[in-house]
Amino acid sequence: MKKKILVKDMQCVHCQSKIKNGLLQNGVNADVNLNEKSVLIEEEDYELAKSVIEDLGYTIGI
Repeated sequence: MKKKILVKDMQCVHCQSKIKNGLLQNGVNADVNLNEKSVLIEEEDYELAKSVIEDLGYTIGI
């Protein structure tokens, strides 16, 4: 099952690429959508993905 993480401060293609690459380096395959400011991942990767995104300096939304 897929789960969506909102990334409130993803502003540009650079942010999108930084998040995508950071997740891939940690073994998380994700669909990073700049227009929706969201990251779609498998449910089992949720906690790791959230941690990686926050470690990259981004804020997780609700």
